[in-house]
Amino acid sequence: MEPYTVSSCILTLHKAFAAYTSQRLQELGLNFGQMYFILYVGKHPDCTPSELTKELHLDWGHSQRSLVKLVEDGFLTREKPGRSYRLRLTSQGEQAFMVCHRVFADWDAEGLRLKNRILFAPTTFGLSDEETLAKYRALAEGGCAMIIVGDVPVGKSRFEKSLFDAKGFAFYQQLAEIAHAADCKLCAQLHQSDSDLLAMLKYLPALLTKKLTPDQLREKLNDAVGPYITKLPKRKLQTILDGFGKAALLARQAGFDMVQVHGDRMCGSFSSALFNHRTDEYGGSAENRARFAVEAVRAVRTAVPGMPIDYKLAVRQEDPHFGNAGVAEEELSVFVPLLEQAGVTSFHVTLANHSALEDTIPPASHPYFGQPGCFLKFCDEVRQYTALPLCGVGGLNDPDFVEQQLASGRIQCAAMCRQLLADPNWVNKLQSGNAAKIHRCVRCNKKCLGGLIAHQGTRCVYDALNAKEQGSI
Repeated sequence: MEPYTVSSCILTLHKAFAAYTSQRLQELGLNFGQMYFILYVGKHPDCTPSELTKELHLDWGHSQRSLVKLVEDGFLTREKPGRSYRLRLTSQGEQAFMVCHRVFADWDAEGLRLKNRILFAPTTFGLSDEETLAKYRALAEGGCAMIIVGDVPVGKSRFEKSLFDAKGFAFYQQLAEIAHAADCKLCAQLHQSDSDLLAMLKYLPALLTKKLTPDQLREKLNDAVGPYITKLPKRKLQTILDGFGKAALLARQAGFDMVQVHGDRMCGSFSSALFNHRTDEYGGSAENRARFAVEAVRAVRTAVPGMPIDYKLAVRQEDPHFGNAGVAEEELSVFVPLLEQAGVTSFHVTLANHSALEDTIPPASHPYFGQPGCFLKFCDEVRQYTALPLCGVGGLNDPDFVEQQLASGRIQCAAMCRQLLADPNWVNKLQSGNAAKIHRCVRCNKKCLGGLIAHQGTRCVYDALNAKEQGSI
C-alpha cells in the first residue's frame, strides 16, 4: 500500500471531490463552468452580468451565452428593474447552489448526518445558565450544523456542569432540546483537568489581593502540570479512564449526538514529553505517552459502540515553539494511527495549549498565527497519517476562504468560535445570499478572550448589533 503523503492524500481527495461533483452536476443538468455562474449569483444576488463577467475573468461573449442558457434552463432570472439587468437564482437555481456549495453540503459522520460543514468550536463561556443557553440557542438557530460543548468533565465537578449530578444532567438535556429543535447536532467535549488544585490553593491569597494576575496564576499552574501528572497513581488513572466511558454513556442519555475526547488537558499533558516524566507504561516512548489518550478513547468506544468519536488533536510546534502539551509534530506518525485504531472517527486539529492564551486564541496581530486559517497547516501534517475526516479551526471568518478549504478536501468541516460569536447567523446569511451582511470577526479578542480573563464572560464587540438584528432591543 502506498504510504500517506500530503500530496498523495490531497490528490486523492481532489479526484474524489471531482467525481462526486461531476455526478451531482450531471443529475442537475449542469457542467463545471455553469456551476461557477450558479455559485457567484447565489453569493451575490442582484449582481449585474458585467459584474459577474469581470469577477470570473470571462470574455463577454462566453459569459452572455452561458447566462442565456442558464435562464432558458430555469436556473436564473435576468430582469431589468432599472438601467442594468440583475441576476437572481430561481428555486431550481437555489437547489443547484445548495448542491454545489460545499459549505452547505451535508455530511454523514458514522451515521450522524450534519446538515452542513460549519461547527461551533468548544468554548468556555463563564456566563449565567440563562445567558449561556441563550448563546447556544442563537448559534443553533443561526444555521451551524453542530455545537461542540466545551469542558464536559468525566466525573463530578465543583467548577463545571457535570453529567454526574442531576442539575448538570438536566442542563445538558435542555441544551440538547434547544439544539435539536433547530436541526443542530450536539457534541460533548469530554475532558479531565490536569490542574493540581492543591497547588492552586496556595496561590489564592496572592490572587485575591491582586499580587498575582490571572495570567501569572495560569503560568504557575502550567508549571505544576508536569509534577502532578507524573506522580498520579495508577489507581487514580484507572478511575479517570473509567470516567470517560461513564461520561460518554451519560452524554448519549442526555441527548448528545457525538462525543469529543479532549486531547489537550490531561490527555495532552500525558502525550507531551515536556510534562510527562513517568517511568511506567504511561511514560517514556511516544507509544507509552499515547497510552492514556488511547485508553480514554477505548473506554468511550466500549461504553457507546456506534457513537461517533471525535478527538481534539492538539499539536505542539517547535521552531518557533508554541504549545507545551499535546502531540509534537514529529510524533504525529505514532499518535494518529494509534488513536484511529482505538476508535476515533474524526480529528479536530488545532494548536496545543498550556502556553499563552493568545497563542491558542490568536488575535489578528499575532506575529505567527495572524493569518486566516492559521492552524490549517497542522491538518496538512495530520493528513499524512489518516484518511479520517478532519475539522479545521483558527481564524476562519471569510466564507470564500472556508469554501476553498472545503472544496479542495483539505478539511471536511470548519469549526468557528469567535466568528460565530460575532455573527451566529453566519450560515443563514450566507445561505440566503446575504454574505455582505455578515459581521466579520476582526480577531480583536477584546470581549471574547478579554471578557473571560476579566471574569466578565465570553462576549463579543458585536453583541449589541446582534441583539438588535434579533429584535431583542
